Amino acid sequence: MLYLWCLQIPLPKVAPIVVAAIRVPNDFDAVPLVALSDRIWRGLRDCSIHVTSYSCDGTDVERSVQQLLRAKATMSITYSIPSPHAGDYELSTTVTVFEKQPLVVIHDVKHARKTYRNGVFSVARLFPFGNHTAMYRRIRAIAFEKDTLVSP
Repeated sequence: MLYLWCLQIPLPKVAPIVVAAIRVPNDFDAVPLVALSDRIWRGLRDCSIHVTSYSCDGTDVERSVQQLLRAKATMSITYSIPSPHAGDYELSTTVTVFEKQPLVVIHDVKHARKTYRNGVFSVARLFPFGNHTAMYRRIRAIAFEKDTLVSP
């Protein structure tokens, strides 16, 4: 099995950059991967590369790595965004902070949608999504259109 750590810069036509690769046995567990991930993250930070999110494909080992990394965090901040409509649910997202550097941890593909949605409704001025950006007013308009993927 091969583990890759890649950087993805959110700009058009910029390919992911492999920053580390390691061959591991199939029974490799989360603890050594936490040490490697932490070392890679700190090395990038020391080179003034500000990593803003961390994601994986969602295997049990990788989710365990993320839980252990979150446990090592300096702090976590939970943001709650109330709905503009009374009685609707509020959105919330937790940002993990490592030594004053915020890092959003995306659990897996299923949870990435929720994390992305929460990010769009945060205080972020511009939220990149591939070659496009997401804006609160447009997402809200789509949410209340009939027969859309995000409508209730």
